[in-house]
Amino acid sequence: MDLSKAVKLEDSKELIPIEEHFKLYAGPGAGKTTFLTNHIKNVLGASDKLKHKRKIACITYTNAAVDNLRTRLDTSLESVEITTIHSFCYKHIVKPFLWLLDHCPVAIEKMEGHDEIKLRRSQIDKIKKEAKQSYLSNSSLMDALNKLQWLFKSNGKFELGYKRPFDGMVDGSYVAKIMYMKFKEAHWSEGRLSHDDVLYFAYRIILEHPQVREIIRGKFPYIFIDEFQDTSPLQVKIVKIISDKETVIGVIGDICQSIYSFQGASVGDFEEFEVKNMKLYILQENHRSSKEIVNILNHMRKDKDFQQETKIKLNNSRPTILIGDKSSSYEHIKKKSLIDLMILAYRNKTLDNLQKPDSINQDKEVNYLTDDSDSNRAWRIYHVIKALEYAKTQKIKEALKAMKMAYRKEDLSETEVFRNLKRLINIRDKIYNLTLTDFYNDHLFGHYNVKAKISRGVIKQIYDSALYSDAAVNINVVDEHNNFRSIHNAKGEEFENVFLIIPSVEKNELSFLLEPDMDKETHRVYYVALSRAIKGLFISVPSLTLDQKSQLEDLEFSIIET
Repeated sequence: MDLSKAVKLEDSKELIPIEEHFKLYAGPGAGKTTFLTNHIKNVLGASDKLKHKRKIACITYTNAAVDNLRTRLDTSLESVEITTIHSFCYKHIVKPFLWLLDHCPVAIEKMEGHDEIKLRRSQIDKIKKEAKQSYLSNSSLMDALNKLQWLFKSNGKFELGYKRPFDGMVDGSYVAKIMYMKFKEAHWSEGRLSHDDVLYFAYRIILEHPQVREIIRGKFPYIFIDEFQDTSPLQVKIVKIISDKETVIGVIGDICQSIYSFQGASVGDFEEFEVKNMKLYILQENHRSSKEIVNILNHMRKDKDFQQETKIKLNNSRPTILIGDKSSSYEHIKKKSLIDLMILAYRNKTLDNLQKPDSINQDKEVNYLTDDSDSNRAWRIYHVIKALEYAKTQKIKEALKAMKMAYRKEDLSETEVFRNLKRLINIRDKIYNLTLTDFYNDHLFGHYNVKAKISRGVIKQIYDSALYSDAAVNINVVDEHNNFRSIHNAKGEEFENVFLIIPSVEKNELSFLLEPDMDKETHRVYYVALSRAIKGLFISVPSLTLDQKSQLEDLEFSIIET
C-alpha cells in the first residue's frame, strides 16, 4: 500500500468529485459516515444519472450501520438503496436471476431470503450415513458444516472448504468431503440459502450472464461500500465485475479494523483493491476519542500506515488498568456511576457472571435440534425462541420471519403469525426460566395444530435438563440495547466509557499493548475495542508483572488494584 499518492482530506465534510472511483482510508472516529452521507447528498444534487428509477447503492456491513445511514439520509431514501451486501445480492441478483443458471440446484419456488442454516436430525443422520461417518456427534458435525465456505482457487473455480485455523476435524476425525455438497443439497432442496451461498450464486450469475451485470449497472450508476476491509474475496470479485464499466465505485475502510477473517475477510483485499483511475483519500483526524485514547491507538498502529490526530480535550480521561478479578474490577467501575458504559470482551463467555440473567448459562450446550428424533418439534422450538429473541431486541420483521419458519408446515397466515408472536411476547417473562419441556407442553402444545406433548423417553430427559433461558442465550441475536457485548458485536459503534476485560495475561494477551502488531487479527480486535471509547477507557486484567506495570505506565495508563 502506497499512501504517498493519497489526498489528505481536511475533514469529513470535504467534498470530492462525484464521477471518480475512490478508495478512502479512514481511521476510527474519523467521520467516515459523515463523509459518506455528504458524498451521497452531493451526488443526489449534482448527478444527471439518477433518472428513471436509477439509484445510488450504499452497502455496509451490519444492519445497525444500515439503520444509522437511513436515519441520516431520511429525506433522500427514494433515490438511495441502503443495504448489506448479502441483502443487495439476494434482492437484485439471486432472487430474480437464479433461474438463469444451468441445472440450478436450489428449489427457487421455496426461497424466502437467507439465514444461518440449521439441519434437522433426520437430515444430519442421512448425510452421516451416506458418508459412512455415523459415529460423529450431530451437534459437533453441524457446527463444522456451518463453517464451510466457498473458496476461490487458483484455477479460477470455487470449491467448498475450510478457512484456517479450522481444518474440519470433528470428534477426532476429519469431516468427509462428500458431506460438503450433501450439506448444501439438503438445505438448497428446501429453498434455503446461507449468507455465503448468496454471494456464491450472485458471483456465478453475473459472471455467466453478462446481461445481469448490465442490468445492475443500469439500476445503480453509483455503488458505495463502507467497511470494505471486512469484505470477503467473493464480495470483492462481484464488485470488480460490476465496476468494469459505467458504474462509479467508492470503497471506505481501515485495515487496522479488519476483524472478520473467520468469515472470509482479508486485509489484503482492501489494500489491493483497485479499479481504473481510482483516487486515494485519507481521513486522519479522530473526532471521537480523547487525546489520551488516541495516543494509545497511535501507539498500536505506529508501524502500519498513518497516525491519527485529535482536537478533543477532556478532563480526567487518562486510560486506566484495573488489576484483579474481573468481578471486583467491574464492581469498582460500577461505583463510579458512569453513563453509557459498555462492557466488552473478545468472547462472550468472558462476560459470564457479570451480566444477568442472560449469560448465567452462556456455555451450556443445548443440542435439541440435533438430538430430537422429531425434527419438526426441534425446528419449531428453535425458531419460536429465535423469534422471541428478535422481538426482545425490537427486530419485529426478523421475529415474524422466524415465527413463520417455526410453523412452516402449518403454513400460517400473516395474521396468525403475528397473533402467535404477540401471544408469546406477552408471556416471555413467565416462560424465561421454564424447562424446554414445560415451555413446549404449556405454551406451544395445543396452539396452531401442535398436537403431541413431550411425555417420555430420552428426549424428555434432554428437554427437562435445559431451560428456555439456556436455549435463548445460545441463539445468536445481537441486542443493540445490551451493554455487555463481544467486541465484534460492538463494531461500528461508540460509547462514552468502555470497560474491556482481558481474561488472562499468561498467554501474552497484553501483547496488543506491549508489543503491538497490526498484522495479527487478535491485536486488531482489541484495537477496535479501545477505539470505541470516547472519554473513559478501563481495562481489566487479573494480574501484572512489575515489568508490565512499568511499560503500561510509560504509555500513560493509570494503574489501580481492585
